[in-house]
Amino acid sequence: MTEMQLGSMKVPSSELGENTTAFEANGTYKAVEQGEAYSGKWTFDPATQTLTTNDRDGIEKSKVIKLTEKELVFEMTDSDGIWRMTLKSP
Repeated sequence: MTEMQLGSMKVPSSELGENTTAFEANGTYKAVEQGEAYSGKWTFDPATQTLTTNDRDGIEKSKVIKLTEKELVFEMTDSDGIWRMTLKSP
């Protein structure tokens, strides 16, 4: 993850650590958060621009803001508010 924001508050890059997510074409993904690896499944609905993930945390739906070959920007809502996350490929 290269950027994370909660509402208008940007999370400092020093706090993001080595979090990574790799989406595969076969509908699976692998992630590392805070040093813990896990995997899950994903789907994307282009009509609604919704990314749905299913993993250890259950099913989560996110609104895709930007999607290119090199960058994914999406928003998800939880009890803390609206999170905006940016993933960029190397």
